[in-house]
Amino acid sequence: MDPCATPSSLTIHGLEQAIVALPYQLGYHPRRSLVLTCLASRPPGGGTGSVPAGERVSLTARVDLPEGGEHAAFAAALDPALRRPETAAVIIVVFADGPVGRLETSALLAAVTARARRWGVSVRAAAHVSGQCWRQATPDGSGAGPWHPLPHPRDVPAVAEYVVAGRAPAPDRRGVERLLRPRDTALAARVSDALRDRRAYGSPGEVAEVTASHAGRVAAVFGQLLSGPETRPSPGPADLARCASSLHHVPWRDTLLSRMTGVDRGSGTVRAPWRRAVQRHVAGDLVLDRVSAERIAAAAAYAPSPWAAPWLTVTGLVAWHAGDGALANIAVEAALRADPQYSLAGLLDSIVRNAVPPPPRPSLRPSGPGACCV
Repeated sequence: MDPCATPSSLTIHGLEQAIVALPYQLGYHPRRSLVLTCLASRPPGGGTGSVPAGERVSLTARVDLPEGGEHAAFAAALDPALRRPETAAVIIVVFADGPVGRLETSALLAAVTARARRWGVSVRAAAHVSGQCWRQATPDGSGAGPWHPLPHPRDVPAVAEYVVAGRAPAPDRRGVERLLRPRDTALAARVSDALRDRRAYGSPGEVAEVTASHAGRVAAVFGQLLSGPETRPSPGPADLARCASSLHHVPWRDTLLSRMTGVDRGSGTVRAPWRRAVQRHVAGDLVLDRVSAERIAAAAAYAPSPWAAPWLTVTGLVAWHAGDGALANIAVEAALRADPQYSLAGLLDSIVRNAVPPPPRPSLRPSGPGACCV
């Protein structure tokens, strides 16, 4: 399941606008997928300005359509999203390829609706999407309305907000996966060559000591990736190698993560030079968003096996905190392929699969469009 928690506020009017906005929320266009939009009730008086009091999106989750009619097991896999305390209602949208008149989704909708009702969750609406057309369906799968063309994204105000923020969906999930592939093969080779210098970097099982100078250079790289200017120079092979190796040092990794995410992971093993390094280079009012998550992912792509797992896991954690569930899920899958025993990746995998929201963090600057009122 690719969950996408969306923290800030936009208003969407009607089911067809919600469908057009889904790829922007997910970060890519879903193909042969069921997308579950979980709605939470706003507290009384929760409306502000142009945002009406009512329902808000608390989670958007996507799953591949099942093969061979395994509808009951497929519906049960949605339990982590359906059982969240804040999930009061859901909207179900099935994206299917093929001719418009041959979508066979009635049993699937019926199974998901039954599962939702088992957990006391109402189904607010259901729809089929094929290509650029959509039709509303009854949640129990007993019928469907006529097909209509979807509105153009430019005619949906909420999508315009995403565009202004510089966010556009990838063509499909593979487009997100490509973020974790090195764009410069020559640079990737130079990073791999650098990491063969055991005197400088040690090995994944026995990392060289993280000195104050080393910590400062790594913190500077992450500070620039997370919030540096667009015109910043890309990290060179030595800096990329240094980052890849140092993240295997767990106390240093956690010192860096504590500053990046605002979550205190304990100070018993934190050394004063490390703390000063991250405080100097990583902003204390940092807001993690999809742009910063994608920057971390693009740099992590240069960490070769067997060095890759920690940096991929850090990518997943940043994406999770940023509300980019798709990238978080893809990064943790890659981390576990690199090292199935990497414990932090295993923990994050459980968190993402169970749709656990990240802890709230006070923000001093907006992170861009995200959550929607439907």
